[in-house]
Amino acid sequence: MDQDDDPKDTKDNPWKQIGRAKVLLAEAFKIHQRLGEQLDQVHRALEKHPTKGQYASRLLQFFAANWEKKYAPQKLAIANPEKEIGIWLRLMKAVPPAELCERVRRYFKQTDEFIVSARHPFGLFVSRINDLSIEASAPPIPIGCKHQPACRDDAVHTRRVLTEQRNRA
Repeated sequence: MDQDDDPKDTKDNPWKQIGRAKVLLAEAFKIHQRLGEQLDQVHRALEKHPTKGQYASRLLQFFAANWEKKYAPQKLAIANPEKEIGIWLRLMKAVPPAELCERVRRYFKQTDEFIVSARHPFGLFVSRINDLSIEASAPPIPIGCKHQPACRDDAVHTRRVLTEQRNRA
């Protein structure tokens, strides 16, 4: 029996090759399992911090929920959600998501006849996004008003000034 016929040689012994393959496969399964556990940890960490696209989708859902609350029992028909999510992504570049939620709330509280008759469409919200900011929603103090407390609008200021002028005369 020469060296090539030795049954201990794994190169020519299929049983030894199968045994070695089983050991390697068992090690690969252990590595695969550890990798799966690590991927689960990464997935859980990513779920805690949504992507911009997920934020945009949530904002679209928030808008739809507010619309449906106002016009129940009807559901808001979103013709092209991808386009509207893209619009939300563009808005999020200028305004943080929390502020966008506040602007949605302010939008649905508006009683402007044009907005109400149009049933608060998304396009109108987008076109009036700057009008819904906190600064825009706070009434401006009339120019030159030195009254304490300050007048809430030009009409009140004019009335107070005229009353003061009459009382002085």
